[in-house]
Amino acid sequence: MGASASKPTETKVFTPQTPVDFSPSLVSQLEKSVETDYTRSQYTEKYLEDKVNEKLDVLLKDSQLKFDETLKNSILNKDLEKDSNLSTSKIDEKISILQKNLNNKESKFIKLSDELIKSKESVSSCLIQNKEKPLNCWDEVKNFEKLVNELK
Repeated sequence: MGASASKPTETKVFTPQTPVDFSPSLVSQLEKSVETDYTRSQYTEKYLEDKVNEKLDVLLKDSQLKFDETLKNSILNKDLEKDSNLSTSKIDEKISILQKNLNNKESKFIKLSDELIKSKESVSSCLIQNKEKPLNCWDEVKNFEKLVNELK
């Protein structure tokens, strides 16, 4: 329990089979060094950790750029497809076709009176004329609702 740390460490000397000469400056530098194996391993780990973090940051930035570019391109492609498919004239054409189909189906189910048809047309024309102020058509809407309720 901690007794081994307080004992002085023995210096081990290895005698090589071939002569090895170190410069006196290197030997003195090593003798004066206060670094231990533990601190050297800590420095090495810190260095490796920093390098790995740098690489990860670079990879993260690259992947983020690729993702942003892919997302931007896909959004632009979808917008271009939508724009090419949905022009104002095409939308108006589709609306008129749908309205004709609706009128045909509507007339098949319920026979509308002339007064109700005129009221419906007056509401739609009033709403078209007062696009910014739909409340100006309140009287026409009330009249139309009254006629529809009578039909029921």
